[in-house]
Amino acid sequence: MKTGTGQILRLVGLLIEMLGVLGVVAGRPNFGATRLRLPGGTTVAPAWIAVTLGFLIWLIGTILVVASRPSRS
Repeated sequence: MKTGTGQILRLVGLLIEMLGVLGVVAGRPNFGATRLRLPGGTTVAPAWIAVTLGFLIWLIGTILVVASRPSRS
């Protein structure tokens, strides 16, 4: 069960990350782009949030896959 869920999370995370990278590459810098304010007062483009979120989802999926493998001993 963990392996299947982990593989799905890895695939979904990779897809979100790729869409975020596409948004970063296709985005026009400082031409009225929408920016989101983070709790520290910093602003960031939504595409970078998608890249970060996709990476975190992929990382959780990878951890689930690795944790479900049988031990080597």
